[in-house]
Amino acid sequence: MRRYGSAKQQGASETVTRTALRVGSLPVTAALNKIWSPRPMSLSIVEVLEKNGPMTDIDLLKELKSNLGEVSFRELNRELMKLELAGILRVSRLTKGKRHVELIGIR
Repeated sequence: MRRYGSAKQQGASETVTRTALRVGSLPVTAALNKIWSPRPMSLSIVEVLEKNGPMTDIDLLKELKSNLGEVSFRELNRELMKLELAGILRVSRLTKGKRHVELIGIR
């Protein structure tokens, strides 16, 4: 528990107490816990592909939504591009609206 001010500063007869969760020097609120994931999405993508093998981008998005919560298609595309440029996975086009995502084997 952390105390904020005194009775004189608050203008009341009692002090105000709140719990303050901190990461490093930054306070973390419940709202930020919903926004910021403790794990990078790229790590989750690699883990899903290791577990399930090659899959379509739509199936990968469904799997990530079940694991991480709300993930947009735009966020997925950004992470897939980063991972492809890093040489971790390969994305190829199947049909007009579908792509095939697979991990590149370590040689």
